[in-house]
Amino acid sequence: MTGGAEEEEQLPRTQPGTSGPSLNLAIAPRAPGRRGGGLSTGQMALMTFAALVMGVLALLRVDSSALGDLGLVTVVGPVYFVAIGLVIASFGFALCQRPLRRPLLAFQLIGLIALLDGLGPLVEPHASFATSWLHAGFAQYIAQHGATLPTLDARFSWPGFFALAAFLSRAAGLHSPVAFLRWAPLIFNLISLPPLYAIFRAVTRNERAWWMGLAFFYLASWVGQDYFSPQAFNFFLFLVFLAVALRWFRPPMPDAEQGNRWERFLGTWMRRIGGRGEELIEASSTPTQRGALIAILAAIFLAMTVSHQLTPFLLLGGLIALLIFGRTTLRGFPVILAVTMVAWISLGAIAFWSGHLNLIVGDVGHLGANVSTSLTGRIQGSPGRLDVLAIRIALAGTIAAIALVGAIRRRKLGYGDWSLLLLGFAPFPVLAVQSYGGEALLRAYLFALPFVALLAAMAFMPSSDPKKVALPALCFCLVAAAFAPAWLVARYGNERFDRVSSADLAAVRYLYAHAQPAAPGHGKTTLISMFPQLPWRYQDIDSFDYESVQNTTDPPDEKGLISLAADQGLGDHPVYLIITRSQEAAGEALDSLPAGWEYALGQRLVNNDLAKLLFTNQDASVLEMIPPEAGPATPNNQNPKPISPGPALS
Repeated sequence: MTGGAEEEEQLPRTQPGTSGPSLNLAIAPRAPGRRGGGLSTGQMALMTFAALVMGVLALLRVDSSALGDLGLVTVVGPVYFVAIGLVIASFGFALCQRPLRRPLLAFQLIGLIALLDGLGPLVEPHASFATSWLHAGFAQYIAQHGATLPTLDARFSWPGFFALAAFLSRAAGLHSPVAFLRWAPLIFNLISLPPLYAIFRAVTRNERAWWMGLAFFYLASWVGQDYFSPQAFNFFLFLVFLAVALRWFRPPMPDAEQGNRWERFLGTWMRRIGGRGEELIEASSTPTQRGALIAILAAIFLAMTVSHQLTPFLLLGGLIALLIFGRTTLRGFPVILAVTMVAWISLGAIAFWSGHLNLIVGDVGHLGANVSTSLTGRIQGSPGRLDVLAIRIALAGTIAAIALVGAIRRRKLGYGDWSLLLLGFAPFPVLAVQSYGGEALLRAYLFALPFVALLAAMAFMPSSDPKKVALPALCFCLVAAAFAPAWLVARYGNERFDRVSSADLAAVRYLYAHAQPAAPGHGKTTLISMFPQLPWRYQDIDSFDYESVQNTTDPPDEKGLISLAADQGLGDHPVYLIITRSQEAAGEALDSLPAGWEYALGQRLVNNDLAKLLFTNQDASVLEMIPPEAGPATPNNQNPKPISPGPALS
C-alpha cells in the first residue's frame, strides 16, 4: 500500500444531490514524507517489532494457572503492558507523519492485534471457552457422517459453519477440528481487518480516522465472540457484505428539489439536521460488475442464512435502515434477503422451530424484559465478577460517549455521517424482538461497534494544519493506553473459569476412554457436569447423554445430585460425574458459592458411598454414580489415590 490521501478538510465536501469527488481522479504529487514525532519510518517499525517480541516473550513465561478473579490481567506482568504501550506510542508517532505510511500503520495495527488477541493462545495450554469444543464436535460429526443431527441441538439447524470446518479439517488431513480452536480468535480478528478498513475507506477520506477507528474497534471489542464459532465467522461475512454495499451501492444524498415526495422530504430534513451530508466516495463500475457484486452479496447472505440464527436479521435491519434514509441503491435487496431467511427457517430449520416456536416469538414485544435479561439479569456474582462487569459497562459507555463527541464535531464541520449513525443504531431494535438467551445486548454492541469506533475516531480528527496533528494523536494515544488494561479485564475477566487446563482435558479423555456404554435398550450412558465450563463433546456427541447442571440446588448437595442422576437413568445405565477446578470457579464467580464447594460435594459423595472415584488429578476428578439401593460397589479404601500432587479427592 502507498501513502494515503490527506484529511478530508482539504477536499471538497459533498453537496446534497451531487456526486462527490471520484477516487479515480489523479492525485497531486506529495511532498517528501516527514518524520513522525521525531522518529523515522524505520525507527517506528523497529520500535513496534521490538515491542512485539518483548510482549510475546513475556507472555510465554506467564503461569495462567495462578490467575485471580480479574482474569489474565493478574498474571501477565508489567513487561506485557510496556509492550502494549510502546506499540500504541509508535502508532501515535506514525499518525503524525505526512503523508501517512499505510504499510507502517498496518504493521503496527497487526502487532497490536497480535498482542491483544494472541494473548490467550500464547498463555493458555489449550483453547478457552467450552462452547468452542462443542462446535468442534459438531464439525467432527459432519466430517465423519456427512450429515447433521438437527434433533440433537438447535445449532445443527444452521450447519453452514460446521460443514465448512468439517471440509477444511478433512482437506487439511486433520483428525479433528480441535486443531483450529486455539488460534481461532487471533485468526478471526486478523481476517476482519481488511473489510473493516474497506468500510472506513468507503465512508470518509479522513485517513487518520481510518486508522484510529480500527485501533478503537480492537481496543473496545471485548464481547469475546471471536472464538471458533458461527458468530465469529458470520461477523466477518457481515463486515464483507457492508464493505461492498457501502463502497459500490451508496448514492448521493437526497435532494430537496428532486425525486419523489419522500426523497424531497429526506433531502430537506437531512440537510437541516446533518448539514452538507455524507462524503460521497465514488467507485466506478460497469453494469456487469455491479451485477457480479450483487451476486456476491446474495451468496454472502445465503452463507449467513444457513450458518447463524441472528446475524442475517441484524444485517437485514441495517440494510433496511439505509434504504429508508436513502443511503443505499440496493432497493429490492431486502425483500430477497427476507424471503431467503423465511425459506430457510421454514424448511431448513423445521426441526428446531416445530417444537420450540415459543423460543422464536416468545420474546417479541417484551423490550423491557429483554433489556433486563441482557443487562441487569447478568449483573450478579462474586465481587471480582462484578468488577469485571463494571469495567465492561464502563468501556462500552466510554466508546459510545467518545463517538457522540465525534458525531458532534463532524456536524460542526458540516458533515452528517448518516450511514455510520444508522448502522450504529440498527442492531439495537433486536432487543424488542429477542433476548437471545440474555445475549442480545452484547451482540447488538458487537455489530454496532465498527461504526461507533469510526465515529469515536472523529473526536480526534486531525486538522488540515500539520501543526495540529500532534495534539490529537497524543490525546488518542492516552485514551488508547487507558483502554488497553480495561480491555484486558473485560475480555479475559472470565478466564478463571473459561480456561481449559491440561488436567481438565486429561480427565475428559479418561472419561471418554473408560465410560461404559449402556446395555441395548437401556438408553445412553449419562455424563454430568455441575457447570458447563468443561472441554467435552468435541467427540462422540451422539454417543452419550450430556447434562450440565448449573446451580442444581442452592448450595448444591449430594441429595439433589443423586435425584438428578436418578432422573437421568441411574440404575438403568451408567451415570458419570466429572468435576473440575474450572467448574468450581464458575460456581464461585457466577453464583457466589463458597470456595471449594464442588470438591467438597464430590468428597461427600465418595464418603457416603454414593459415587466411586475413578480418576483424579490436580484439577479434575471423574466419579461413577452409585444407585442408593445398590450399596457401595467398591470400598472407599480401595479408591485410587490422587495421580499427582495438589488438592484432589482422596
